[in-house]
Amino acid sequence: PSEITRYSRHLLLTPGFGVAGQQSLLSSSVLVVGSGGLGSSVLQYLAGSGVGTLGVVDDDVVELGNLHRQVLHDTRGLGVNKSHNARERIREINPLVKVVTYPFTLTHSTSLSIFGSCSGSGSISYDVIVDCSDNPYTRYLISDLSVIHSIPLVSGSAMGFEGQLTVYNYKGGPCYRCVYPSPSRADGCKSCGDNGVLGPVPGIIGTLQAVEVIKILTNVGEVVSGRLLMYDALGAGGFRTFRMPGGGRREGCRACGDGGSQDINYDKNNEKNNDDDNDNDNGLNRETFGIEDSRGMCEGLRGPVSMTPSDGPSDGPSDSVGPGEKVVGNAASASSAAASSAAA
Repeated sequence: PSEITRYSRHLLLTPGFGVAGQQSLLSSSVLVVGSGGLGSSVLQYLAGSGVGTLGVVDDDVVELGNLHRQVLHDTRGLGVNKSHNARERIREINPLVKVVTYPFTLTHSTSLSIFGSCSGSGSISYDVIVDCSDNPYTRYLISDLSVIHSIPLVSGSAMGFEGQLTVYNYKGGPCYRCVYPSPSRADGCKSCGDNGVLGPVPGIIGTLQAVEVIKILTNVGEVVSGRLLMYDALGAGGFRTFRMPGGGRREGCRACGDGGSQDINYDKNNEKNNDDDNDNDNGLNRETFGIEDSRGMCEGLRGPVSMTPSDGPSDGPSDSVGPGEKVVGNAASASSAAASSAAA
């Protein structure tokens, strides 16, 4: 009875959601990487909506400079690990949700404790991954993991007055590497600490990420795959949608392409991805984000990564973009945010 009352407004959403949709949420598991500006909204709304299990990856601690945008945290949590603090706040929102914390930096090695081997022997089988991270190494790693384990990835980013959102690896759609084959040194150096961010912007993007997760889990509505949704807080219209060329899927992608043996082999130096001041650690001056044929991560546990080619997004309102591997045209002003940074 208490669950019926708690989720009553969802149950009233018929046809198309109702009891079946809520049951899907209750039986689902979502991994959220980052519990900062984006992750705060994602976690609060997914918890409130009744997602059964939430995994939270974050090695950072709550700081005073976070609180203008990371609204899941407050002054009581200063100095506390963010994943642990998020767990306590989520329990206050909805004690029915199971919360699993991973209070460490996500690297190719530590990901094994979350996903297990490449054959999928992790303790929890996650249905969706949400990228709320704040550095390029993690973004590429998360995308590669989503391809290897065949899990949709909801990706958001925010910086300054702008934010953007898309869904990767969904039903044959593009992965992150399809759109951004390799990181840019200049983009990788950007962060909210250096450039600032308007507090509500990551909250808006994070809320939209939560909506996309719910759409994926319940199979309701049209998912933002093969498109880039952009938000400009200073613009009168606010939102614009850009269609990625060819639906975003790149035939020669080294991660999700159909062209051969392409598993992850990360340079060990890249595991030190939290030190943004050390170029030798974050690897932005080398091709160390590349997937190598040596299959270093999976140790031969699985065959080539392959996916069904996408037919592209369905027709609908959108702005077109120019040809090429990266999103261009009117999307260029914020493309660096998606390629490298988020409001963490």
